[in-house]
Amino acid sequence: MLDKGHRGTPLNRYAVIGGALRRVLVERFPRAVASREQRESLHYAIGVPSRRAFNLGLTLQGDGDMKNRLVAAGFIALWAWPTLSMARVWAGADVGLTSGALAATSPIGVYAGLSTRSFPVGLEVGFQALSINPSDVNLLMATALYRAPIAQVAGMHFLARAGVANINSSAGAFVGSSTRPIIGAGVSYRVLKQVNVRAEYDLILNARVASGPHENAGELLIGATYHFG
Repeated sequence: MLDKGHRGTPLNRYAVIGGALRRVLVERFPRAVASREQRESLHYAIGVPSRRAFNLGLTLQGDGDMKNRLVAAGFIALWAWPTLSMARVWAGADVGLTSGALAATSPIGVYAGLSTRSFPVGLEVGFQALSINPSDVNLLMATALYRAPIAQVAGMHFLARAGVANINSSAGAFVGSSTRPIIGAGVSYRVLKQVNVRAEYDLILNARVASGPHENAGELLIGATYHFG
């Protein structure tokens, strides 16, 4: 129970929110947080930093603006340390071929992603430059990436993604600037302890073609991924 004198401080409110979020996830969604390992990871990522932030708030409450900024920075660091310890972080690069609205281009891209170790869905962001002459077109993508092992082949995973792709094109390009849904599927295979290769097919839905009706844009991509930690 929080002391009434400290109930209004920002860091104490973070502590209350963190504890409440942990209880809701565990109690309201028992199937999603079923195993003991997942419960402990969730407790470690949310509950521990919240209590540390609360203790810092009690200790340094009432100090000047500079001290409050230092407390906020300390809270972020305390939150990030246990959270990153349970995270999977990856980065990579890919190349490919295109069809449909982006036909005859050659994408060259980079990407990075983050997920927890306990759940198979993470967030991935990517950037692609398309070699088009004379017009410049590039893609910025943010997708939820599902990754599941294929039991029959050691080191192989099935990939599926869904999200949005922002097409940014210069004046006169054959495809217009727009933000469209993107979906895709593929496989990855571990070739080294922390290195995977992957192949996938992505589809950008109803891209805005400069002349004519909207058209889907397909991308066949091959890339290499490095997993940190």
